Amino acid sequence: MASDSDFVVEITREDAKAELFTSLQNKQNEYFSFGDWNNRTILRIYGSGSVLSALQSFLRDLSGRRDGYSYISEYSERYSYSRNSPEWRLHVEIT
Repeated sequence: MASDSDFVVEITREDAKAELFTSLQNKQNEYFSFGDWNNRTILRIYGSGSVLSALQSFLRDLSGRRDGYSYISEYSERYSYSRNSPEWRLHVEIT
């Protein structure tokens, strides 16, 4: 899924994933330098069908609100939250 920026979103259904998993990566998923790390442009999203359906519902609800920003941070019932965990800022613009 392309965006207005250089970022691409890849969504993969994996029924074994009971929680939503996101990862910011580059095409090769290899990081041999800080430049490789700093030039990650692919947001990969994994989850089961029900998890992705819940994400879809959230995004639809979000798109029905006014212009603005929403912040999403990592959450897991199974794994502890890390202060270095990713946080995503979504900009909603009604067109």
